[in-house]
Amino acid sequence: MERPARDAHERSRHPPDLPAAAASRVQVIDTARAVVVAGFASGDQPHESNYSAGGERIYHASIGSVYTPLDAAALDALKDRRYFQVIDARTYAILSRINVGKALADAG
Repeated sequence: MERPARDAHERSRHPPDLPAAAASRVQVIDTARAVVVAGFASGDQPHESNYSAGGERIYHASIGSVYTPLDAAALDALKDRRYFQVIDARTYAILSRINVGKALADAG
């Protein structure tokens, strides 16, 4: 579902040549104008975003660094920040954030 262009352009706090994923940010792109119109902070390796059925929320997942040689529990801390976030699709404000690494550790 293509989202309407936003009037206000949110400037990234990162150098323009730094890819959004490396900067742990999600960029909202107006594809008709090919410009970044907004963005929000993410965990490491922003991975996937999906809109809610009514389009009012964005569900976003950051998978962290998954390039470890083995998926051993001892290496889990090397995966960096893994978040599941709920974002307001109109303002791009982060409404809630679950630290997936912590939640997995707490669950055992």
